Formats: sequence, C-alpha cells, structure tokens
Amino acid sequence: MPAVSAPAFAAGVDPAAAMGQQFQQPQGQPSPQMQAQPRSQGQLPAQEAMGAEWDPAQDPMPASAMSSAADAVRSAQAVAAEWADDLKAAGRAVATRTAGAGEAHPVRKKRSVVGVVVVSVVAVIALACAAFVAFLAWDRWGAYDDAADMQGIWQANGSASTVVVDGEQIQLTDDVAYDYEIDPFAKTITFSLGNMEGQGRYRFSPDRTQLVITDGTGYSWLSTLMDDIPWRVQSLQDELAGVEGAGKEASSGEEDGRTILDRP
Repeated sequence: MPAVSAPAFAAGVDPAAAMGQQFQQPQGQPSPQMQAQPRSQGQLPAQEAMGAEWDPAQDPMPASAMSSAADAVRSAQAVAAEWADDLKAAGRAVATRTAGAGEAHPVRKKRSVVGVVVVSVVAVIALACAAFVAFLAWDRWGAYDDAADMQGIWQANGSASTVVVDGEQIQLTDDVAYDYEIDPFAKTITFSLGNMEGQGRYRFSPDRTQLVITDGTGYSWLSTLMDDIPWRVQSLQDELAGVEGAGKEASSGEEDGRTILDRP
C-alpha cells in the first residue's frame, strides 16, 4: 500500500483524499510526491522496493554497506582464527597428556615388577626359614627316642672301659652305678648315687653313635636349644660337605665336666 507522506499531515490534507489521489494516478506513473522525494545514496527505487529486480550497474552497493560487510568478514575470520588456535592448543594439551601417560606407564610397570620380585624373594626366604625351623624341631623332638637310644653299651672318653646304660641306671663298673632320669624336651639329665645327686645336659651326635653328657646346673630347654642350634647348623654343613664324623666331639682324655660316650 502506498505510504502517506509527512507533508500531507502537516498541511492538514485529508489522508483519505491524498490516498485517493494516489490511487487515481495512471498505472506505471509515479505520483508527484514520489517524484519529489529525492533518493539518497544507496536507497532502492520504489519499483525495486515493490519487487523489481535490482541492477547493480544502475544502483551500486553503498560504500557504507560494503565497509560493514568487510568488517563482518574480518570479524568472522578473526573468530575462526581464534577457534583454530584454541583447537590447536587443545590438541597439543591432549598430545602432551597422552605422551606423559605413555611414559609413566612403563615406570609403573617396572616398579610393579620390582615389587613382585622383592615380595617373592622375601616369601622364599621366609618359607626357607620356616622349613628350617620345622626341620630342627622335628630333628630335636620328633625324629628319635632319646630314652631308647641312650640304652646300650658305650665306651667312655675314648678308652677301652665300657659303660652300660639301661632304662634306670648308668653302670660304670660292677660296683658303681648311677640312677638317672632324662627330660627329652629340655635335653637335661639328673642322676644320683646314694646321697649324692648331680645334673647336667646331654646331646646325641647326628648319627646317634655318640652321647655327650655335660655336668652343670641351670640348664633349661631354652638354654640347651640356643646352644644346639649353631652346633646343628654346623653339623648339617659338615654332613652336606661329606665330612666324616660330622657333629661329633673328639675325646682328649681331659674333658672338663664332660663325659663322651661312643658306640664301640
């Protein structure tokens, strides 16, 4: 619909009459008001506004519009460049984290392997110690019958004299015999002759062919155990090395408080 110009209202002209006059203009000819209005630079003509095709050669784009378009293009390029920089920075950060994770993984794996090796070695040592303790306990208290092994004929201190031991007495000569009693757990012995009493400790050789009785007081299962552990370890080493007479004591004839009895 044709617009009513501002001068028509200002002059007191009836808008309806003005509109009637505009509609009375022959088709295809512009009204005097439209002919009188100058077109500013860049403003489309009335026929272009009403649907006519725009001809760039007859009505070029205004310089201000071109400048605004150029500014918009430059702004879009700047935003795109900023986004591209952000994407590159994010890519570098991801690559750095990935590389760091790749480098740290072998270290963790190496540490885990070292930990497994250490735990395995400790476990093997602990098992070996437990097995050795179990062997010593079995060898000391479970493998043999001390009361039975003590009975029989023995030779005292490397001499030709014999000593006969039964379940109750140690017969030194035909006229002298000691009553005795042993404690297999503590490896101690008590003996008496008339009103005289004595005590001490005893120890068999590994092959049970030698019996050493040491006189003394204050022996207990713990003290005899602590004395026998290093002796048994050494005797085991000698046995493994094939040493003859491993764990036996040689008679010198001057044993101080010890009686060494060997099987003949």
